[in-house]
Amino acid sequence: MTLQQRLATAEQMLEQEIEKRRAEGTEDSFAGRLGIASFRHHVDELKRLANREQEAPFTEVLEVRVSGSRFSFGSAPLESLSEFTAEIRRIFGYTCLRIIEGSQKKRVPSHIYSGLNLRLSALEAGSTKLIIAADSEKQLFEDSLAREASQRLMHVFGSEPDGPEFLESVTDIGPLAARRLKKLTFAMVEMDLGLSIQWISRGTVSGGYSQNKNRLARLAQALNSTTFTEEVETSVQGIIELLSARSRIHLRSADGKLLRITYPQRLLSEISTLSIGQQIKARVLMSSVTYKLTGETETLFELIKVERSPAQ
Repeated sequence: MTLQQRLATAEQMLEQEIEKRRAEGTEDSFAGRLGIASFRHHVDELKRLANREQEAPFTEVLEVRVSGSRFSFGSAPLESLSEFTAEIRRIFGYTCLRIIEGSQKKRVPSHIYSGLNLRLSALEAGSTKLIIAADSEKQLFEDSLAREASQRLMHVFGSEPDGPEFLESVTDIGPLAARRLKKLTFAMVEMDLGLSIQWISRGTVSGGYSQNKNRLARLAQALNSTTFTEEVETSVQGIIELLSARSRIHLRSADGKLLRITYPQRLLSEISTLSIGQQIKARVLMSSVTYKLTGETETLFELIKVERSPAQ
């Protein structure tokens, strides 16, 4: 359901509530005024989002609702708010660096931040809700960088800390973003806060997750128990079994092992020349990520360069 459809439905529900209260003669009662005010607040909130959508149709919006004694009624301590938004910016920056360049670069260049154009566009009530906007720069058949980064972050929040998807979600954002996310979640746990996130892409809700205080504490502990080894450059060889536009190649080696290899956006033109069933050599960065709570370890391969097998 689009934002405009949600707004039209909410306005209709408000009219129905007013008519109902008038028919009952309870329009001026405490319960009547409270019920109408609740619907009207919801309509006003959707109108604000609709206005933002009309003003910037290529804008991505991240709604972050923080709940806790220090964040309530649409207010927040300045120091905490500054640290919170700064960490969100760093997390997005490092995740985008992972998507574009892979793990070979450790510092986010200014053009990534300027391209994202992250900004705090509103601070609203309802616990405390931060509205963070980003430029989408969406191409006709491609997701924006902001949306891709948000989806990877949503995957971390949505996966169970003791489940099989957790390590995959953490490797998708990379060790640099994972460290910043760990710092942010531990700070929120110390402040006894809960967190709810919703991503709205061009007026349509694209995803969202809610983390109460206990779930946020579990996530913080899981991130703290995840370690990455140093990367080693090596070569692998095999037959391509999967080519994905979502930065993935599956390679079947001669000994039957399936190698899951990620690649950064900067190699897209090179990847587009490959085909399933083709035998290739690949120069990769090999590392591993270990989840100490379960003892699970996953070997990671990140593509540096690909070349056809001499046999071909």
